[in-house]
Amino acid sequence: MLEYTLEWAKQHKIHKVVLTVFSENVIAKKLYKKYAFVIEGIQKDPLYVDNQFQDEIYVAYFLN
Repeated sequence: MLEYTLEWAKQHKIHKVVLTVFSENVIAKKLYKKYAFVIEGIQKDPLYVDNQFQDEIYVAYFLN
C-alpha cells in the first residue's frame, strides 16, 4: 500500500507525502524509516492509551 501511494504521488508530481504515526507504533515507524520519511515534528501527549500518553510524530516523504 505504501509503495503504491508513493508511486501514485510520483506519477501525479506531488512534492511531499505527509502522515502521522504514534510513538508506540514501532512497526510503522520502522517502515517509514525504511522508505526514507523524515520527522518534521512531534506533538506531545495527544493520545492516552493503556494508562500512558503517546506522542504523535509528523513525518514526510519528499519526492523531488
